[in-house]
Amino acid sequence: PRDFIISLDPPSNYVGSEKIFGNDSDALDIIRDIGDIEDIIPLKHKKELKIPELPNSLQTAIYSHIVSKAIRLLRGQENKHHSMLVHVSRFKDVQEEAYNCIVQLRQNIEKGVRYSYKLDPTNALRNSYMKNLYNIWDYDFKETYSQWSDIQDKLLEAVASMQVMLINGDSDDNLDYAIYKNGLNVVAVGGDRLSRGLTLEGLATSYFYRNTSMYDTLMQMGRWFGYRDGYHDLCRIYLTPMTEAYFSHIAEATEELRDELKEMFTKGLTPKDFGLKVRTHPGSLLITAKNKMKTATIVRRKVNFKGKLLESDKLDLSPENRKFNWNLLDN
Repeated sequence: PRDFIISLDPPSNYVGSEKIFGNDSDALDIIRDIGDIEDIIPLKHKKELKIPELPNSLQTAIYSHIVSKAIRLLRGQENKHHSMLVHVSRFKDVQEEAYNCIVQLRQNIEKGVRYSYKLDPTNALRNSYMKNLYNIWDYDFKETYSQWSDIQDKLLEAVASMQVMLINGDSDDNLDYAIYKNGLNVVAVGGDRLSRGLTLEGLATSYFYRNTSMYDTLMQMGRWFGYRDGYHDLCRIYLTPMTEAYFSHIAEATEELRDELKEMFTKGLTPKDFGLKVRTHPGSLLITAKNKMKTATIVRRKVNFKGKLLESDKLDLSPENRKFNWNLLDN
């Protein structure tokens, strides 16, 4: 790395961090809030935690996954893999708790759809599970596919084909896409093995609730980066506002680093001569583990905020700064 680093520009159809977490006007609107989970699954919890019910946001994500599958069926993508990632804990026992709840919800949804999907929409929507599917379509997918009757007709196929798998070292489930020649429709529940080791083919829905303190670890856990040809508009990523803010910061720092690499290349310098910089996080997020930083040093740099809207909720209330700020306002 002291001799050369080349930044490869991703193809136009690659969905990377800047397309999801960037500030550009063409960024995808696919992030949804999971601010309701803390009461059921605290961010810091023990392996003995019991989950009495799924958070509403996780139920919504599952309904979303079913509706997006129905739309993909209508688009002629019936033989394509369609995956959902559920990552709510690093503990296997808690993962199994979530898995059991999701299995039960899936069974209930299938029963509700099976008994009502052939009815006219007015009567079909008297079923609570069908009504929930309609609500998520009306709220989140109506602009993508405007005909509810078409979607209702495909819902049984969408939910009946959906498997729920527990992917960890204690489970017998095997996420082997190759054996599903007609495509696998799956909700994969797991932890680190799922989020850092496996590729989820056709990943459409991600429910990610984890806390980590390092840029590189968080980016490795972001399994939703990749190629989403034909269904990128149907993808949904459910995150806490804090995790979304972390990813946004990392995306900006990554783009700044890419700009540095391009400048270095233009000047014909090596990384050893140039000195690459990565912006630090103002809070607790680390760039990488301290034992990997080696000869890295902290330097202060001026940052240009031109063209950006930034707000702060932290104010220095010392008398001299209060007077200085008042004078600025007065002028």
